[in-house]
Amino acid sequence: MLLRGLCTCPSSLPPPCTFRTKSVARWRRWCGGAARRKCWWRARIILLAAAGVGVRATVARLALGRATVQRWRQRWLDSAASSPVLERLIDAPRPGTPPTFTPEQVRSILALACEPPRREGREPTHWTQAELAAEAIARGIVDAISLHSIGRFLREADRKAHRTRG
Repeated sequence: MLLRGLCTCPSSLPPPCTFRTKSVARWRRWCGGAARRKCWWRARIILLAAAGVGVRATVARLALGRATVQRWRQRWLDSAASSPVLERLIDAPRPGTPPTFTPEQVRSILALACEPPRREGREPTHWTQAELAAEAIARGIVDAISLHSIGRFLREADRKAHRTRG
């Protein structure tokens, strides 16, 4: 009985990956560390496949899971050859709820956090999340927004509105 992977018949060989010479040279430079780590690993998987290295040898060489190596080899073969390389290596869109706020709305809220705070009847020295939310609604940037969302936007942008003086 032959075990899968040990048979040398054509049906068990991995499908060939073809590359242009210029692409391989560019990929080798690109894999030097300029790209994100995940794309780097994926590029290494594809380069090893192009060099004729099998799945098991790739798993052993890169210390990755067999399913990961097989998945990215298959995704590469299934993607259109005319697509840019980086587009072929990024994650597929994940299911879930679409974003509630557009990038423009987030940028407007962050720009608002950089302005000096002004409220009727008093002159606060710092923004609070509640004041930012109220001002964003008052200016028509958003219809409604939670304090948690304001805090998340500020945290992701590394902005500390409570430390910014007007």
